[in-house]
Amino acid sequence: MAMESSVSKAVRQGLLATTLGSLAWVSAGTAVAEEAPAVKDDVERIEVTGSRISRTDVESASPVEILDRSFIEKSGVSNIADLLKQVPANQSTQDVRQTNGFAGAASGVDLNGLGVGSTLTLLNGRRMAPHGRPTMTGTAEMFVNIDTIPLAAVERVEILRDGASAIYGSDAIAGVVNIILRKDYEGVELSTRYGQTTDGSNMEEIENSVFAGVANDKTSLTMMVSQYKRDGILGSDLGLSADNGLFDFSSSATPAGTVWVQPPKDAPEDWKGLAATSDRCPQDNGNGSCSYDYMPVNSVLPEIERWGLMANLTHELNADHIFKVETLLSNSESSYQSAPAPWFADSDGVTIDLNNPIYDQLQSGDGILSNGVAWDGSEVTFRRRFEEVGPRTTHEESNSYRVLVGLDGYLFTDWTYSTGVVFNKSYTLNRSNNMVSASRATEALNEGVDLNGDGVKEWLNPLDVISADMADYLRATTFQESTYTTWSADFTISNSELFEMWAGYVGMAAGIEYREEKLEDISSDNLKSGDLVGTGGSDAAGERDQFSAYVEFAIPLMDNDFGYWDMQVAGRFEDYSDFGTKTTPKVAMSYTPTPGVMVRGSYSEGFRAPNLYELDGASTGFTRVTDPQRCNPDDDSFPNSPKDCGSVQTRLVSGGNPDLDPETSTSYNAGIVLDFDSIGWVEGLSMTVDYFNIEHKDRIEKLSATEILRLEEAGKLPEGTAVIRGPAEGGFPGEILEIHTFSTNLGSRTVTGYNMGLNYILGLGQWGELSLNNSTYYLDSYEVEGEEWAGTWQQPRVRNTSQISWDYGDWASSMSIVYRGRYDDYYGQYFGFQDEVPSMTTFNLRVNYIGFNNLTLTVGADNLFDKDRPVDGSNDTGGISDLDNPYGRFVYGQAKLAF
Repeated sequence: MAMESSVSKAVRQGLLATTLGSLAWVSAGTAVAEEAPAVKDDVERIEVTGSRISRTDVESASPVEILDRSFIEKSGVSNIADLLKQVPANQSTQDVRQTNGFAGAASGVDLNGLGVGSTLTLLNGRRMAPHGRPTMTGTAEMFVNIDTIPLAAVERVEILRDGASAIYGSDAIAGVVNIILRKDYEGVELSTRYGQTTDGSNMEEIENSVFAGVANDKTSLTMMVSQYKRDGILGSDLGLSADNGLFDFSSSATPAGTVWVQPPKDAPEDWKGLAATSDRCPQDNGNGSCSYDYMPVNSVLPEIERWGLMANLTHELNADHIFKVETLLSNSESSYQSAPAPWFADSDGVTIDLNNPIYDQLQSGDGILSNGVAWDGSEVTFRRRFEEVGPRTTHEESNSYRVLVGLDGYLFTDWTYSTGVVFNKSYTLNRSNNMVSASRATEALNEGVDLNGDGVKEWLNPLDVISADMADYLRATTFQESTYTTWSADFTISNSELFEMWAGYVGMAAGIEYREEKLEDISSDNLKSGDLVGTGGSDAAGERDQFSAYVEFAIPLMDNDFGYWDMQVAGRFEDYSDFGTKTTPKVAMSYTPTPGVMVRGSYSEGFRAPNLYELDGASTGFTRVTDPQRCNPDDDSFPNSPKDCGSVQTRLVSGGNPDLDPETSTSYNAGIVLDFDSIGWVEGLSMTVDYFNIEHKDRIEKLSATEILRLEEAGKLPEGTAVIRGPAEGGFPGEILEIHTFSTNLGSRTVTGYNMGLNYILGLGQWGELSLNNSTYYLDSYEVEGEEWAGTWQQPRVRNTSQISWDYGDWASSMSIVYRGRYDDYYGQYFGFQDEVPSMTTFNLRVNYIGFNNLTLTVGADNLFDKDRPVDGSNDTGGISDLDNPYGRFVYGQAKLAF
């Protein structure tokens, strides 16, 4: 850990020096860079994500959406996560707004809502190392943290909305996001940006970057250094409250404490025992219990600062071979907090020893609010929140390293090749403070502790104020250190004109790849042992190697008066050292009956290899769950305790499974591309409509706590799962103490829908040019185990992004309109305050002025009309940040100087 910390400091200290060195070289450079070796023919061919064969047309048999540099700048966003949130097919992200999960302060991509682990993310066409921490979405999905890539370094983003395991291998079930970095740049570009929210949160955001490039007739070097900094936001900054008149997530673990006598096993139905809370209770419920509002104390957004360094070098060895080096380094630090640790001692089966001075207080009644029942002399249990210890704070440091050394060029006359060795490393260190040691709290509760060495014991009394010395004694610090390392080597050859058939040339690409992966996830002893109040952790270690070989053909089938018809056929073989082999095919066709019209379709099979965390990991967490055998609000004969009915968290212990099989998928796509300009109908207008159908099978999931309880009730608990309960009472099974689950291949889902794109460019003569870019996603069906989720549970049926731009002289303006459709709110229905989460539309305005020499000035406003995001009852921050930003209007200004 110490070595990693010193490395991160060295990275930060070296960024400015390295950039200044590159600027010195820039000022000395005079020659023009060459982008590639001399092209062998007069036709420009390009490689687009979804194929390894260069072609002459961007549109292909598989739908690809390209966000170029112009779109990125007009969007007004400052990071890749926010850019991809404007892509309607990206249903959600595990991003920096998720401050309470295992993978906080990290962002991934989730095409079609199949999970961040089912979208393959590439950098310049090659894999990156996954983030060291998994998600906490009921699975243990690993994903590439796109926050490690500075947006200022990105040339374009290509999004393949089709299964692509036959081309790229594992993870490409929902599609591929290929992030292409800028290169072959000459000059210097300085950029600074400042923004701030206009609501009460006053969140500030700062971004600075330097991009520079030099070249001569053989060598080209581009470098970039960037800084991004953003304030955090607490629930109190947004006026959030757990009791806001819409729903009530108030906690029964309060700083005032609540104690009560548990009913005896043979207690009659009308039995009533003592319940009491301190007179310091902020919200007395009138029955000896108290409530606590934790939402204002929790972070909604973490405070974050990122530094990034990119350097790309190409050197022409001769006319046929180019040597290249790509490096990308990233350092990120974030901080966030959650409410002080709660202790639901009744859930842990803990009672207070009769020697504790709390019983003198219960007898006297001093300083307490009770339900009027006298203490009967038996031990009490309790709930208490350790406010005196302070809010739980987490500081996360992440370092990412990527280095590629490779060669590109020509072999013989018609073959191109690309080969490279890539090292990727993702390192994450989480340190959490103000945690509470369960063993020390139990000792102080039942034995008392000599804190000052004077022989006088101090007791933990849940109804009394905790002294500063006792708070220091209870306070614990934790760490979680994760490292994911990959080494890979690959070799690809391609020939666009392998041989000629009756309809044209057959193209071919083939390649091999070898990759090694290693995961080390280490937690502090108190996290692994569970010696913490209200907190869980994880632990995992594993490694494996993988070999793959693939081949792809582009076959022209017809080229005559009836049109042009071609076919793509591809297949890939994978051999993993841990689970075995997998072969995936793909067939795609396109037919162009007349210029400007293309009909296309594809069939592909995909897979996702079980990740090392799913195979070898273990974790402990907490969840709220309703016990079907003890909770029935409509029947007073049931125990119906707060924990039985989901108001109190239950410990959830999860484990990996070395016998997992890979997830598999079958994908169908069909669509049409219309270029009305080429047809001769409307100049500057084009559109695409694509249908998709993805059947995702053998999905690796952990049985949810709810499902485990259903299986327990039916007497069908699978091996490896368990429900640990307390003693039975009154004919009912005991209260749940702990639930055990593990990873298994059990899930399946089928997703169908449509992607529609529209582009229009209208010349206005002396008034400039008007352009429209519109992308629509319609979710027709999202079926999970026979249950329809489309339009429910954070799966809106319709999402749309429109970008309207007007360029006029030295002025350029753009308006992005982002629409998210409504969806059912199950929690809102349960709590009786709303049936659905209404739709949300935001308008983001951006205006540029380039009238100054080499200087571009920009002002903008996101959420221009300051619209509040709708309430979603399933989230205690009031809404879903994956779908809607938690803050209101955000205004910013930017200056960019290029010379």
